[in-house]
Amino acid sequence: MIAATYGTSLLPGNSLTGQVRVVDGDSLFLGNDEVRLFGIDAPEGRQVCTASDGSAYRCGRSAAKALRDLTRNREVSCDVVSTDRYDRALGRCRAGNTDLNLEMVR
Repeated sequence: MIAATYGTSLLPGNSLTGQVRVVDGDSLFLGNDEVRLFGIDAPEGRQVCTASDGSAYRCGRSAAKALRDLTRNREVSCDVVSTDRYDRALGRCRAGNTDLNLEMVR
């Protein structure tokens, strides 16, 4: 049996609230707790993608900027749904009335 390394705040059913630091388009820190947005996958921070015209663009940077814009100067709350294989919290997160998971997919 492997012991969990996450704190009790990261257990499913708990909520985290506070100011955030965005890691990339689907990951953020609330204080010292890393939360990944549940049910979505966004480009990694340094990922480069190909546009429809064939040109390269920094899609990871664009995704992180979109999440930063949604959370800027706003308190964020995340309901922990589960944890991933790296013991990070997977959460449904909101900034005010904005569903961050939904908006990042949109």
